[in-house]
Amino acid sequence: LQFALLLDLLELVGGYAAGNRREVRTSVYICVLLVGIFTYVGLHVLFFRHLAPEWLGEIFRDIQRFWED
Repeated sequence: LQFALLLDLLELVGGYAAGNRREVRTSVYICVLLVGIFTYVGLHVLFFRHLAPEWLGEIFRDIQRFWED
């Protein structure tokens, strides 16, 4: 689900960039937005895969087990 949301967001940004590519200012805004998105996703993955405290991971595993049952 998260991958699909990220892909949809990037498609929307790409479509917006394709429609407004004539203006340099808009292209710069799009590039800054894409860098921000990739930075956020990278930090999100880094935190939840490697740096999150064990108790937080246990809470998410409990929620996942609850929904699987």
